[in-house]
Amino acid sequence: MKKITLLVIAVTTIATSQLKVGISPVNIYSLEGVFTAQDGMGFSVGYEKMFMGLVGAGAEYTTSPANGDDDDYLPDFLFAYSVVRIPVGTIFRAVAKLGLNMPMGSVYGGTASDYFDPTLSYGGGLRFKLPLFPVGLEALYTIHNMKEKEVDLEQKFNTLSINATYSF
Repeated sequence: MKKITLLVIAVTTIATSQLKVGISPVNIYSLEGVFTAQDGMGFSVGYEKMFMGLVGAGAEYTTSPANGDDDDYLPDFLFAYSVVRIPVGTIFRAVAKLGLNMPMGSVYGGTASDYFDPTLSYGGGLRFKLPLFPVGLEALYTIHNMKEKEVDLEQKFNTLSINATYSF
């Protein structure tokens, strides 16, 4: 009986999980309300665990486009979040995310954790997936708030990402 219970738990866990790989072709940095489009493309990889199909939790690592020198001022982000997916028809779902981002990587010649505090991130988008087919597409707009430890300026890093998803 214990083996059957463990098997049911393992199958349920695997059946409601999702891997994500994506690109961020549009990246916008804002400092005190002044927006600047960033050259280059960011990438992301993530994992989500859904509970009863509507609510879940996930984590995603997002790279920022590098500006090509040692004075990169945009960190990469590790984004841990809760996610809600609301059905919109049979093949679309509205997606909303809210969570905490942890700046990672190197900025200003040092590590991002030396310069930035963890802050709130949020976003939304639309997911397309055919029924009974494990692969889907997701378009998301995410806003990463940024707080430098030594400077009190309003900073945001906004991304529009396109993700390929694999549910298993």
